[in-house]
Amino acid sequence: MRLFPIFVLCLTLIIACGPRPAERVSPAPDPAHPFSAPPVWWVDKGETRVYFFGSAHALTPAAAWRSEALDEALTDAELILFEIAPGAAQSPETLALFADLGANPPGTTLSAQLSPEDAARLRRVAQNLGLPMERLEAMRPWAAAQAIALTSALAQGVRPAWGVEAVLARDLGGRPALGLETPEQQLQVFAGLSPEREGRLLTLTLTQLESDRDRILEAEAAWSRGDSAAIAAMSREAFLALDQAFYEAMITERNRVFAEAAISRLSGADQDVLIIVGAAHLSGPDGVIAMLRARGYEVQGP
Repeated sequence: MRLFPIFVLCLTLIIACGPRPAERVSPAPDPAHPFSAPPVWWVDKGETRVYFFGSAHALTPAAAWRSEALDEALTDAELILFEIAPGAAQSPETLALFADLGANPPGTTLSAQLSPEDAARLRRVAQNLGLPMERLEAMRPWAAAQAIALTSALAQGVRPAWGVEAVLARDLGGRPALGLETPEQQLQVFAGLSPEREGRLLTLTLTQLESDRDRILEAEAAWSRGDSAAIAAMSREAFLALDQAFYEAMITERNRVFAEAAISRLSGADQDVLIIVGAAHLSGPDGVIAMLRARGYEVQGP
């Protein structure tokens, strides 16, 4: 059950519940110490090229991921498309929406919705992370799972401000950057879960934290060395741990949207584009790259 790393590495929406670190630029590759970087794909149609890069939305400062291929794509692209527009995830409007959708009804506590075993596990995890129980008690299970996962990631040195989107948003050079979806669309997937399913989501998160808290660092390492197969497998395992419908909503359906966005750009104006979405969305049999190849597009790359 590897749900926790995917929350932080493969979802765009990172709710700010801790101090923001100083800005940092990812280290440039050292020719004396080469590394296998996250891959870059591309597809051409006429004079238009669309690049794809699978991101990690929050990282440790030690993560190395800038490569010559990515820098070439950044230089060539006239438009950058992120999952959501830069800054939207931590805007006041998004934080307010998270607070609204993630709040329990008056008179309802989080612990009351859990089994005695899970309620005890929640108290242990909250104490270990220094999260006030009164704050968690006011949250729906899915929102508590997000807050707990992120707080644990922050404790291990993972920061949204060191993630791919945050770093590259500071390197746009005046080029336009747009979002492929909105924070509300992402939040509504969680807010629409049934009580039983969001309770299981929290159970999976708590269990992961108590059984293998360092998994997030292993996921970061797999992504940094360009192991797309491992990321695809971890993603599939993570979301299917809840159920097939959750996997479809979080991965497959969104991948179709991203693939259609790429096709639209290939069929539109003569403009090179770089699409940056979570790494889980690009690789694997249900990934955007596989979808495009199945549609007859000759996608270059691994």
